[in-house]
Amino acid sequence: MEWIKCSDQLPEACQQVLVNDLNGEGVLIAWRSLWRGSGGIPTGEWAWSFQVAGIEHEDVNIKEWCAYSEPTE
Repeated sequence: MEWIKCSDQLPEACQQVLVNDLNGEGVLIAWRSLWRGSGGIPTGEWAWSFQVAGIEHEDVNIKEWCAYSEPTE
């Protein structure tokens, strides 16, 4: 796994990745959710979304992420 700094590059929207939360949650599965305006047009804004319920974008301090392999059978 190669960790990538968010300041260098962000993952594609809706791509599940591992993120490292510096506020203490540790490594989480997350993705970038795009905000859309009327008519479904992207606004350019986005927020991290998480597989674990109850964690909000404002509660985390993500500085790096990495891709991970899809599960195999």
